[in-house]
This record gives sequence, C-alpha cells and structure tokens, in this order.
Amino acid sequence: MKNNEKVGDFVMNPQNMITDKEQKAEDDISSLKSKIFELQKTLPAMEFELEKMEKKAKGLKKYSIEWVKYYYSYGTVEIEASTEEEAIQIAKDNACDYSGHMEGDFDKNEFVSLGEVKE
Repeated sequence: MKNNEKVGDFVMNPQNMITDKEQKAEDDISSLKSKIFELQKTLPAMEFELEKMEKKAKGLKKYSIEWVKYYYSYGTVEIEASTEEEAIQIAKDNACDYSGHMEGDFDKNEFVSLGEVKE
C-alpha cells in the first residue's frame, strides 16, 4: 500500500489517518474561515451604508454647522515692573505663555448653519 492511497473510507497517510469525510470537513472549515475573513473586511463599509439608509428612512438630512467655542483661562502671575501699568502691559504681552484654570463660556458659543449637505 502506498502513502495517500485510498483504502475504503480512509486515505493512507503515515502521519495522520483521516477519512474522506474528515478531510472534506477540514477543507470546508478552511473555506468558511477564508470567507468570514473576507466578509469582516467589508463589514465597516456595510455598517456605514446601513446607517445612512436608516437615517434616510427616518427623513434625516445632513447639515453643515460652523461653530466657535469660547474658553478663558485665568490665574495669577508675579511680574517685576516699575509701575502697575507696566506690569499689566508685560502680562498682556506674555499672556500666551501663561497656563492656569480653564473654563468654558458656553453662553457665548456660536453655531451657524451653512446649509444642507447634498450627497
């Protein structure tokens, strides 16, 4: 008997004796794993398209909105100067270099619609 020679339901293989049915099952599993891998690569695009279809079905439109959020920082810095006015001017000149506590001024935030986005 030679290696890989079929005997009944078995393929003779000194490394591993498996039936034709077992080999077919392994081949099918390998094929399915390959198909699953390919489908997983397309899944994000399919989910995105589904989300767009759901929004369209709900009558939702897409709008472009321009926004500005206002924040301010505050803190204390000690400055050596000849006068109080000079100290204030030095602080103004160096304001970008300061860090401190940050707060949002949400009453001043601005939002403007630029119109509907056509796809």
